[in-house]
Amino acid sequence: MWCPFNLTEEQQNVEGLKLHLACGSIYLNDWVNVDLDNKTADVQADVSNLDTFSDNSADLILASHVIEHFPEEKVLPVLKEWYRVIKPGYWVIIECPDFQADIENFLKIPRDDIHQRIAQFPQIFGRPDWHPLQTHLCGLWHEYLETRLKEAGFKKTVRMEPRKDGIEHLCMRVDALK
Repeated sequence: MWCPFNLTEEQQNVEGLKLHLACGSIYLNDWVNVDLDNKTADVQADVSNLDTFSDNSADLILASHVIEHFPEEKVLPVLKEWYRVIKPGYWVIIECPDFQADIENFLKIPRDDIHQRIAQFPQIFGRPDWHPLQTHLCGLWHEYLETRLKEAGFKKTVRMEPRKDGIEHLCMRVDALK
């Protein structure tokens, strides 16, 4: 099974329901690809409301570059919804920009290098020029995301290496076990 994400051996061997949330242009075979505004997705749905899927039904959830598109007050309810759907003993994988690293990187750029600082805006604020849903509505960093995942009910979080896609940006990945 081809997958551009760095899955652990355990995650690669999952045979049950695998959800790829906010799949965008990355269609994964053998997964149920879910997206709000993508006609090629298997399920057109808002990933904050997965009522199409029953409680404890998914064996793996992948949410890459989507959680930052929710306002901060929605992050915990979204994580609780993903917690509802994932089976006990299985993983939710979250990749997103690392806001702390992005800001630290921005502050390293000399103040008078306006063009280089502006070039960092998409990493921090998203790309609404691509699509209105591409605006980043909150910034997440490891400690914040791990805290919210535990508040949502996850019993374990593990920091993992995010996917490398050749685009220079600072991202993070946290896997959460129900």
